[in-house]
Amino acid sequence: YYPEAQWLISVFSGKSIVSNIEAKNVFLEHIPNPSALCFASLVSLEFHSNFMWLQQAAEKGHALAQSCLSRKLSGSASFGWANKAALQGEREGFAELGFCFEIGLGCSVDLDKAKKCFQIAAELGHVDSMGKCGLLCSETDPKKWLWWRQAITRSWNHGEVYNFIVPLRKFTSGNPSYALVLFEIGRVFK
Repeated sequence: YYPEAQWLISVFSGKSIVSNIEAKNVFLEHIPNPSALCFASLVSLEFHSNFMWLQQAAEKGHALAQSCLSRKLSGSASFGWANKAALQGEREGFAELGFCFEIGLGCSVDLDKAKKCFQIAAELGHVDSMGKCGLLCSETDPKKWLWWRQAITRSWNHGEVYNFIVPLRKFTSGNPSYALVLFEIGRVFK
């Protein structure tokens, strides 16, 4: 659930929109509303306007705009906007903050903090973060398969499913420590 869902429904109620330009124009009718600025930037194909509206919405405290702006910036600016969005409970903000911690973007690399951020984003319904949680778990951690199941059943498709083969090969080679993992895979995907 997005807080802006009700607003979007009211803005587009009774309108037949078939293009990005038409959608952008509907949003522009509602400026200076921060949601209008954010969504106008997301559907705009014009880079300068896109960035300008996104920055204005982010500066007005719009959490989704802050997380989207984080994705367009680098270093401490990226980290700062992601953190502001996450502090407001925005799932995209937690995902971006997790990415920052994972690679050290504007902060030190901290895989534990990255995993926590991805987990919060995943619990809020962020599909890529569900997949990322699975990737950050060890092969013998049953949670890996639970996260991947959630991601895959929500159309996550990043080719990571190939990684299921690795523990299967280790198990069939006689490594008994993978028995629990294979049990969990079977239970998750039954």
